[in-house]
Amino acid sequence: MESGKRALSVDGKYLSSRRVHAAALTDFVIPAQAGIQVTDNVRHTGEGRYPGVVAGISLDTRLRGYDGGWRRLNGQVSHSQIFSQGNTKGSDNCFSNFRVLHVLRGEHSFRSVRQRLLCGAIAFLALLLTHALPSSSFAASANNIRIGYPQPSGAMLPIWVMAETKLDQKYGVDLQNIYISGGARLTQTLVSGDIELAATGGAVINAVLSGADITYVAASVPTYGFSLYVRNDVKDVPSLKGKVVGLMTKGASTDHGLTALLRQYNLRSGQDVKVLYLGGVREGLAALDRGIVSATTISAPTTLMARRMGYKELVNFINLKIPYIQLGIVAHKAFLRQQPERMKAFLRGYVAAIKVVNEDADTSKRALAKYLATNDAAILDEAYQAYRGIYPRVPYTTEEQVRSILAVADHPKAAGADPKEFFDNRLLKEIDDSGFITELYGRR
Repeated sequence: MESGKRALSVDGKYLSSRRVHAAALTDFVIPAQAGIQVTDNVRHTGEGRYPGVVAGISLDTRLRGYDGGWRRLNGQVSHSQIFSQGNTKGSDNCFSNFRVLHVLRGEHSFRSVRQRLLCGAIAFLALLLTHALPSSSFAASANNIRIGYPQPSGAMLPIWVMAETKLDQKYGVDLQNIYISGGARLTQTLVSGDIELAATGGAVINAVLSGADITYVAASVPTYGFSLYVRNDVKDVPSLKGKVVGLMTKGASTDHGLTALLRQYNLRSGQDVKVLYLGGVREGLAALDRGIVSATTISAPTTLMARRMGYKELVNFINLKIPYIQLGIVAHKAFLRQQPERMKAFLRGYVAAIKVVNEDADTSKRALAKYLATNDAAILDEAYQAYRGIYPRVPYTTEEQVRSILAVADHPKAAGADPKEFFDNRLLKEIDDSGFITELYGRR
C-alpha cells in the first residue's frame, strides 16, 4: 500500500491531502476554469498492487455536465507511469480537462501538457496536433520503442510477453510498455510524438478522420474483447432501456461495442440507453457496485472480480464475432517513414510474442503476474484464457475491420471514409513474404 499522501489544491485553496486508493472515486465540484495544483512525493513500500517509485503525477478529470451546469471533477489523484528496467506499471485512472502530467524518461521527470478536453473529444485533440512532427522526432539512434496501452487487460499480453521474454532485444529493439489510461489520451500522446507506438483500438478512427497522421500497422484482437456486466435488475439487453451504462471513453472500443449491440435491439446509445464515461474498467466496476450505473463494460481479469462481487455477465462481446479492432498496433506515419527498420524489428518481435501467447500458458501468466501485479492464480487464468487463441498468426488489418468501426463511429466524416486510408500492412507483409513467419512456426 502507499506510504505517503497527496495534496490537491484548486485555485490556491487546499482541498485534500490523504491516502488515495487506486480504485477510489472521489468527487469534487469546482469551477470549470479552476487552476489545479498537485504535489506528490509518494513512495511505495513495495507491497500491494503498485510497488516501485512514482516517477510523476497525473491528475485527471472528465468534464461532465452535472447538477445544473456545474462541472463534476473526479478528484482522484492517480499514479502516473512507474518506470522500472524499461517496463512500466501504474494506475492512471481518470481524464484531464485542465492539466495532464505525462511522465517522460528519467525517474522523477515529467512534462505538463495544458489542454482542455471536452468529454475526451479526440476530434478536437487531433485538430490541434495534425501538423507533421519535426524530422528529428523519431531519429533517435537507439533502438528504444515506447508503446502505450490504455488498460490493464489480458488483451495486452503480446507486448507484455515481448518485453518479459526479451523477444524485443532478440529482434533488435528495446521495448518500454507505458500505461496511459483511456483510448482518447493514448491517441493524443501518440499524435504528439511522446511515444512511438500505441496498442489501442477504435479510438484511432476519429483521430484520423480529424486529420491525425497515424495508422494501424497490425490488428491483434480482431473483434470486441470485453463483456457487459450488469446488476441483478437487468435481465436482458432490452431491459437496459432508460438505464445508465458505464463505458471507458467516448469514441473508443466500449463506446462502439455498446452502439453495435444496442442496434441489434433497435435501441440507441445515448438516447434510449444513457451512457456515462468513467475512464477505466476499475472505475466501471466501482460505479456498478455503487449503483451509479446499471451495467458496465469490463475486460478480463476484471470480469472475475465482478463475478466475485456477485454481478453477472449479460453479454460476452467476443461471442458476437463482430469484425473490429479491439487491439491494434498504431504508429505515427512519420515514424514509419523515418524508422522503417526499427518498425519491422518491433513487428518481428510482436509476431513472435503472439506465438508464445497462443502456445505457452506458463510464460504468458508470468508476464500477466508482473503487469497486473498479482499472483492470484484465478485472476491470471481469467486474463489468459479470455484471449488465448484470439490473436492471428499474422495480424493483418482488414478493410472489413475498419468498415465495422466506421459504421459505429460518430464522426461526421465516417460515412464517406475509405477504409484503406486507416491502415498500412506494407511492413508486416514484407516480413510475411520473407518467410519469417513460416520459419517461426515451422513448415507443415
